[in-house]
Amino acid sequence: MTWKLLLSFALIFICSAFGFIKTASSDDALLFDNYLDSKLFLTKIFENETEVFEYQIGLSALQKIRGSWQFKNSIRHSGLVLSQTWQVKGSYTSEEVFGLITKWISENFSSKALFQCKGRSCGSSSQWASRVFESRLLYGRDDTQRYAVYEISSTAGPWLVVYSSARSDDRQYLQTVLIRSQDD
Repeated sequence: MTWKLLLSFALIFICSAFGFIKTASSDDALLFDNYLDSKLFLTKIFENETEVFEYQIGLSALQKIRGSWQFKNSIRHSGLVLSQTWQVKGSYTSEEVFGLITKWISENFSSKALFQCKGRSCGSSSQWASRVFESRLLYGRDDTQRYAVYEISSTAGPWLVVYSSARSDDRQYLQTVLIRSQDD
């Protein structure tokens, strides 16, 4: 009888511990999403959450290597990927919004910037839009794009990707991608 009681107690403890871990990772995503939702100059126009295997996170500019566009450096992770596309409204530019968000990330998370680029040093904006984010809305002028990758905690994720671009004054966009490990 005692071993059954101990086993039940152990199972309850393990389940609650894993539930806490999941909540903590979800809290990071919720905190970030609430921050973006609170900004009146941003309108969410697309959201998709999928479970993926070996999602590629670029840690360099996009380059044409042996005839195909790819990253010189990248990491791959499996898990849940939350992609959101936001339109920048009002008198803000995509560059200003990118700056506000990256500053907020560094102030509110114990994060580490793994890679950042801006303008033409990121590569071709059309390749970022079509190959990386699969959203032609993001296509803009190469000189207006910004890209950053953050590791949110020191223990392997979650990872946050932020990309911004502008076609014109009234067509400016922000893309955010949150990648959480399957065991989060």
